[in-house]
Amino acid sequence: MDRLTLSQQLAEALALARAEFESVGISFSTTPSPEAAVRSLRVDADSERALAQVVLYDSGELDLVVGDASTGAVLLDEHREITSHIGITELINTLFESLGGATK
Repeated sequence: MDRLTLSQQLAEALALARAEFESVGISFSTTPSPEAAVRSLRVDADSERALAQVVLYDSGELDLVVGDASTGAVLLDEHREITSHIGITELINTLFESLGGATK
């Protein structure tokens, strides 16, 4: 899997996790930007509990914002560095838990 760019790895990992996310009421969409100077993947996700937006750049920079669906309050606002599949797995777990899924 490491032959893929980080944004491609995230897209692939989310595709594999889609059924698990949907089973607890979490939906998401992905928007790649392959034409940008630094490729990225934007993920918009939501559940009854929260909304989230993730932007992962192939440089390894990641921005993650999670907000409460009822109040609009920001629950999580992080800037991270991701350098491997392990970081992508941690991101997916954070999204799952933040949006109302049980701990994976």
